[in-house]
Amino acid sequence: MAGTTNPTRTTTPTPTFGKITSMRTILEEHVKPDQHVHTGPMGGRYIIQDDKRIYLIKERKHIRRNYRPRRGAYQRFVDAQLNV
Repeated sequence: MAGTTNPTRTTTPTPTFGKITSMRTILEEHVKPDQHVHTGPMGGRYIIQDDKRIYLIKERKHIRRNYRPRRGAYQRFVDAQLNV
């Protein structure tokens, strides 16, 4: 499988004991029927593939970030740049 990409699998940085690790996730609808679904002690559902845990999620979270500048001198600077 080297060199191929799977659009359903992503790595998301998650804090674990002070370190940032990559947690692989996959949508529940993309799990093959012959794969065994495990449940962890905290209730997390995952499958094991290539000796790694891949956690099951129901839907992707879409992060929306809006740029809202601060009030004050910086705001005046940004407004001046936009009006040029």
